[in-house]
Amino acid sequence: MYENAEQVPLEREVSYIEDFISLQRLRYGYEVQLQFEVPDNLHGLVIPPFALIPFVENAFKHGELRNPEYPVLIRLERTASALVFHTQNTRRVQQKDQVGGIGLANIRKRLSLIYEDQHEWMVEANQNQFEVTLKIPIALCSDV
Repeated sequence: MYENAEQVPLEREVSYIEDFISLQRLRYGYEVQLQFEVPDNLHGLVIPPFALIPFVENAFKHGELRNPEYPVLIRLERTASALVFHTQNTRRVQQKDQVGGIGLANIRKRLSLIYEDQHEWMVEANQNQFEVTLKIPIALCSDV
């Protein structure tokens, strides 16, 4: 667990996501189809702890993990103006939970409290696909 910090190095959050993915790969009895794209230029960026993992958890919980033609995509990108985190997955055919559905709502509220209206949050969902894109201005992620 993280120490009680409001911000953690982005590299630490990426490491946590990598560990989570590794654990999930061990959990399933088949090869999980997933692409995790992380650039090398993340040094000097900070984010709230556990800010990205709910999106990854959501992709594993609801995504189709077996299809090599449509792997789960998790991408982190640093542009000149923003830190961009994107997840995309094909929806798995399953029974909807009777209870739940609060993970993304909770992270949305949390990010709104931290970044107010200075971040962008986009969700695109249809019957077959689910995508989330989060953009945080680079100035709000810099630890300098």
